[in-house]
Amino acid sequence: MDAMCVDPTVVEARSHVIIVMPSLNSKMVCVKPDTTISLGKFGSFNANELIGKPFGHMYEIERGGTIKPHKRSGFDDADITEANNKDIIDNPKAQKLTFEEIEVLKAKSLAGDVSAQDIIDSLTENNEAFAMKTEFSKSKYILRKQKKFMKTFITLETTVFNVCDYFFKSNPFKTRGIRTDTLSQ
Repeated sequence: MDAMCVDPTVVEARSHVIIVMPSLNSKMVCVKPDTTISLGKFGSFNANELIGKPFGHMYEIERGGTIKPHKRSGFDDADITEANNKDIIDNPKAQKLTFEEIEVLKAKSLAGDVSAQDIIDSLTENNEAFAMKTEFSKSKYILRKQKKFMKTFITLETTVFNVCDYFFKSNPFKTRGIRTDTLSQ
């Protein structure tokens, strides 16, 4: 009888999971053992890696198709300073890296030779205007780059609310435009 019990707090084999990517797009996948789950530009990993892992956690895709728990980076409350962004002019020349150099870094990241954090560090180090920004503005910039380059995802359980929310965002015609809170009642 115990063999039939399933733990609702962890991902089980042959169950459906909603995966939320850094871009806030989501994907519903069936976790079939010995298959590969692809998340497009964010990478792919072996489904066996996800089986037995808890829902609601953030995972990072590593080289070789493995995943590991990812620690979220929090930003400290910005100190109140006299700094402001009024003297910063939005100029593409503030970025010292060329378009081609950034594309090479992206290609190396997809191959697994360079981590996403290395790309973000390179972009911030080579941006002349970054040092002049306020702490809040710096954290916004870094967060925007993390959404673009990090190979992380969050697993969500397929509850009625989460499934309704998934379909409302991905294909609103399927729910006839009815909001998630109304549909999941």
